[in-house]
Amino acid sequence: MKKARRILFRCDGGQTAGLGHLSRCISLARSLHIEAPEAQVMFWGRYDTLASQLLRQYDLRTLPLPVPPMDTSGIARTREVCRNFDVLVLDSYETHQSYIDGLKHLACRLALIDDDQRHDLSGADMVICFRAGSEKLDYGARHQLLGPSYLPVKPELHALRSHNLTLEETRPIEQVLVFLSGSSMGAKHLQSVLQALDSTRIEVSYLAQGELPFMSSYRAKYIPFTPAIESVYAQSDFVISGGGLTKYECAYACITNACLSLTDLQDQDTREMAAQGLTLDLGPADTSDIARIRRQIHEFISDPKALSAQRKAFASKLDPEGPRRVAQALSAL
Repeated sequence: MKKARRILFRCDGGQTAGLGHLSRCISLARSLHIEAPEAQVMFWGRYDTLASQLLRQYDLRTLPLPVPPMDTSGIARTREVCRNFDVLVLDSYETHQSYIDGLKHLACRLALIDDDQRHDLSGADMVICFRAGSEKLDYGARHQLLGPSYLPVKPELHALRSHNLTLEETRPIEQVLVFLSGSSMGAKHLQSVLQALDSTRIEVSYLAQGELPFMSSYRAKYIPFTPAIESVYAQSDFVISGGGLTKYECAYACITNACLSLTDLQDQDTREMAAQGLTLDLGPADTSDIARIRRQIHEFISDPKALSAQRKAFASKLDPEGPRRVAQALSAL
């Protein structure tokens, strides 16, 4: 009988780190349970109340041990913990090169989910980078899963994708969702986006950690965070995100979308996605202009040809079986 693989996800989730790293690791862990039901999966990180709720929602266990820094001082402790696992999946912006180098010769395999190509990952057993345009990269790792085709998404989004592909490509936009970030970073820009949408006749909702006081002056409906994000997406024809994981989830689920990027890295990523027709680029949030955002959004959602072109890009450029292939590759590592 094949020995069950023991896989440890090292990622954080909360107000500071946001929920993107945790969400994609949860999606990958759930795909692993489908493809390799015998696999033993655990999470190790710093999680706030919402992040812990997400993990409990899917019966994913956490390792009840202190989390060391991801620098030189945390190498020894991490190596000790990893003796009990076959694969360590590392997904964080807080990793230092010294930490990665110190984990290259673990007893277990080292897999990294990467966004920004800041580090030398040539010593890793596997690198996963689903960013648009990453197909052209070479990390030098033993296994490389590169490009949007390897996007880890919730299994529920596969069903939503299948449903949306049956709908008319030029269907009108009636329900707009604004979800800038799972962290506090997007809150200061939320008002500008809702102001840009306030003069339109479409119905607008916003997803945030809590209902914000200034929102009472807008027609937008508040939606609290929910583990079942697919139920919110299912009610949305158009999503405005802060440029992180959300725009990829929407593209996979065939939901027209636009991005107001909150960071320089997200801005670079959004421009690449827009070049492939997978999103509408609203530019960097820090240089945003309400009148320009209003004009861009109105012109896009009023143009059946533009809507159809983005929906066709979703269908042709994203692999519906990508999440399954990532899980299979990880379980075989």
